[in-house]
Amino acid sequence: MTTPTGVHLVGSVPLSVWSEVSRTAGSILGDRLLRMLDGEIGVRSNWIGSQFAVFYDNPIFETVEGA
Repeated sequence: MTTPTGVHLVGSVPLSVWSEVSRTAGSILGDRLLRMLDGEIGVRSNWIGSQFAVFYDNPIFETVEGA
């Protein structure tokens, strides 16, 4: 069995700004951290909730009450 040598982080990180995400992940994972996304910070911290405005403003979708 091979031993993993690198980490690739994907998804949300519950921190406010990219520099905080980067410093925190780097301090924990060190040189094992090979790749990471921005952590879905700010308005995207609740990613699926932030998509409501995107869908709501698109005329191809309709809002259904009580669904």
